[in-house]
Amino acid sequence: MNASFSNGDSQQTGQIIAVYGRHYTVETSKGNLLSCVMRGKKGGVACGDHATIKTTAPGQGVIETIEPRKTLLYRSDAFKKKIIAANVSQIIIVVAAVPSYSEELVNRCLVAAESQHIRAIIVLNKTDLVEPTQNAANALSLYESIGYPLVKISALRNISAL
Repeated sequence: MNASFSNGDSQQTGQIIAVYGRHYTVETSKGNLLSCVMRGKKGGVACGDHATIKTTAPGQGVIETIEPRKTLLYRSDAFKKKIIAANVSQIIIVVAAVPSYSEELVNRCLVAAESQHIRAIIVLNKTDLVEPTQNAANALSLYESIGYPLVKISALRNISAL
């Protein structure tokens, strides 16, 4: 980790790139990584959030503010909401021909993407398995017919299509 430090007064901007409970890894606008905590007991920080950070020690800092989000992905149930990611611009939904994928999960991902105006791409992996791939491709053609890009790859052979 390489970060600038000047008596705890260094304030800079960055993006949250990892969340570990109440600890966050922030990549600063200068490309440095800082291990940060949030001031007070506030929560609700997500990967992708843009923040203002105050450096407190070499390689460490405190998150002062979170900038307004452009998008927010979360999951929820009757009791609580769990933030997944913020400021997402594209979702890639990877499914495989074998084992069979969940059409419900694909639909849920697409609904989440649409609700936040996020571009979604569906990737069909394991195209080296000819018969299962044809069955999956036929099923996924519905999504392709309504405008979702469908990329077919074999991760073992070639992923250049991505």
